[in-house]
Amino acid sequence: MPNLKIFVAEAVWTKEVDSLEALLPALRDILCRELEVDASICQFAIIPFRGLNDQAQISVEIQLLQKVERTRDVILSVCNMLRAAITGISQHRVAIRVLNLDPVASISLR
Repeated sequence: MPNLKIFVAEAVWTKEVDSLEALLPALRDILCRELEVDASICQFAIIPFRGLNDQAQISVEIQLLQKVERTRDVILSVCNMLRAAITGISQHRVAIRVLNLDPVASISLR
């Protein structure tokens, strides 16, 4: 159940949003392949934000259910792949944050 949100600073929104939207299928492919999940359980969003000028202009937040096989190294590898894909189309610094969710305490209705 990877949820991926890409926050894009309003100052760069008009220049970046179309390219990021076009990149979503490739980002989903990375997550599905590397985390062994089905595309039907992924949720992606691109969201404009206002923030400070000295912070990353593109910020990615990923929520994942914890699994034994999702080690720190596996998740870090996925983050590096996502960052490489996004920086490949953007001239802006990309920050990535991963939140591991407890599968027992988490509830998801589809």
